[in-house]
Parts: sequence; C-alpha cells; structure tokens
Amino acid sequence: MTPILASFLDQHGFARDQLSANGPDGRFTPLMRAAKEGRLGIVDELLTLGADLTVLNADGCNA
Repeated sequence: MTPILASFLDQHGFARDQLSANGPDGRFTPLMRAAKEGRLGIVDELLTLGADLTVLNADGCNA
C-alpha cells in the first residue's frame, strides 16, 4: 500500500485492512469514493490490491 492510498483511506475513515468495506456512513467503499473524486491512481491501486467491485453500499449500488 502506497502512502498516498493510506492517507486517502485515513482521510475518509476507511479501514486500511478492509479495502472493499463501506465507510462509516455506509454510502461509499474506498473504490467508490476514489472514483467519485477522480483519483484514478487510487482506483488503480485499489483494484490491484483486490478491492471488490461487487460490494453494495447502503443504497444498493456498487462500484
């Protein structure tokens, strides 16, 4: 995990050891949040590290 990804996860309240889990509010996974913010490098790293595209958020949406 790069320091940039670690910082992103910390900034948004995501657990570093659960890259596919919803955040505290249930609205975004790290992958969803990175995509929403246009952080393509983080999206790429999350996918490389195995982030799950099929995880649903509180609204029933996935990445």
